Amino acid sequence: MRCKRFRIEKLQNREWFRFHTEFKTLVEQYTAKALQIEILFMMFHSFYTSVCRTMEKISDIDITQQLSDADTRRGVMLRSLSDAVKPFINHSDTTKRNAAQCLQTVFDRYKNALHKSHDENTATIHQLLRELNNSYAKDIITIGISGRVAQLEADNEAFEDLQISRYTDDDAQRVDIYLEQTRKNTDNIYHDILERVDAAILLVAEQPFAAFIRDLNAQVEQFKRIEN
Repeated sequence: MRCKRFRIEKLQNREWFRFHTEFKTLVEQYTAKALQIEILFMMFHSFYTSVCRTMEKISDIDITQQLSDADTRRGVMLRSLSDAVKPFINHSDTTKRNAAQCLQTVFDRYKNALHKSHDENTATIHQLLRELNNSYAKDIITIGISGRVAQLEADNEAFEDLQISRYTDDDAQRVDIYLEQTRKNTDNIYHDILERVDAAILLVAEQPFAAFIRDLNAQVEQFKRIEN
């Protein structure tokens, strides 16, 4: 088992930023210390923060009430989805109780999803949805919240589409020029992290490396479809 690669440099700025946001969240979930990449991840985080500030500045060019309303809608739906799980935590039906408890652990990890920048929120919700729809699909069906999950996905995509539509060609060109070198630096550190993790699993083929690689590879497969 090793970390999958793809042509990350081919992604547009939006998809590229979302990929690295999800990667950052994944590393934080398993912790850089456990993965033995603390110094590399500090370097990665520094470049990522620089990109994040730039994306926020561009996002602020034309923030309208319509965009604010769309952000509120997805926030309300995320909280509604989390709240819908709670009544089943102590349910008399063992199957429903177990499903709810599994889902609650997921929502606990993403409880701060809406306390970040707009772009980070979008990427984090994408990651949450992928985890729910892949690893917890049966649990979602068991307690009957498939419709809410689908609505959160629709609300998140609607926000992202609206935000992208606000950018002018000049904005996009300005971002491309500003981010070019920072993107390269971030990607280089990202690849160094993959090499370190690949080397570590050869020596210690157990958690957290195997689980981290499994989750990262699932993320890569999704973004490879965008890149292609």
